[in-house]
Amino acid sequence: MEIIDSELIELQSGENNFKIKVFDNENYESSCSVIIVNEKKPIKEYTKLHLLSVGISDYGNSRFNLFYAKEDAKSIIDQIYRKNNNLVDSIEIIELTNSQATKENLIKSFNKIAKNSSQNDIFIFYFAGHGLLVPETETSEELFNLSLFNSISSDDNSIIRKNEIISTKELSLYIEKINARKQLIIIDACNSGKAIEIFDFKKDLSSFAWKTGVSLLSATGSKSAWELHSLKHGLFTYIILDGINGGAAFFDNQITVASLKSYIDYHLPIYSRKHLSKEQIPFGWVAGTDFTIGKIK
Repeated sequence: MEIIDSELIELQSGENNFKIKVFDNENYESSCSVIIVNEKKPIKEYTKLHLLSVGISDYGNSRFNLFYAKEDAKSIIDQIYRKNNNLVDSIEIIELTNSQATKENLIKSFNKIAKNSSQNDIFIFYFAGHGLLVPETETSEELFNLSLFNSISSDDNSIIRKNEIISTKELSLYIEKINARKQLIIIDACNSGKAIEIFDFKKDLSSFAWKTGVSLLSATGSKSAWELHSLKHGLFTYIILDGINGGAAFFDNQITVASLKSYIDYHLPIYSRKHLSKEQIPFGWVAGTDFTIGKIK
């Protein structure tokens, strides 16, 4: 048999499937054969992990204060750092809590990460705070927005400072500028599922998900996201922390975006029925290639 041409193929870590067909001189096609090659590579594949964690417990208007959002943001940093410090070359952490969590500071943080990130990096954005449904000026359709420190200026929530909220439309634009191929957005806020349902976040992200692997995990669809004194966390974030701490680990003790989502989808309704006597149903969307966000020892 004469070999006319050859090509080197880089194997990915895990199972690699090759489908092979042969054609003769008269262009008759053979049946398809499958060759499976298992490749083990070091788990350390990424250059840097960029983690932007935002938590607002104390708002400019104290009537809307929360109990555990600030501590949730800090706990996310701690847990992700401990599960990733041997997987990446370096970890860049930006923490914005309470009065630091202004729109100006958030935009500066996104731009800093966009400037310093490369394609081999991971980007994780976490937000804990209020989620606001605000009518769009042109269509009057209610859109989901992240409520930042000075966003609410009246006791009845009727006056919203629109220059202190960030819509999912804006969020997707900032995310798109970040070079990291692997990106995870986590939102622990009321109505956070509307980030997909109302603005159609999924449609916006799908335009670049094939090359970045962008995923969104949110605390609930169009209902309340609960904080529990018995857990000293938001319930959604508590489940995330438990999953990253090992509950969501599967193959080779790795926690991936997909395994974490499955863990949340299963456990959040159970925990909410147990602690609240009502269900909190998470909402999420995973696109592109699954990737590792932690590993237990």
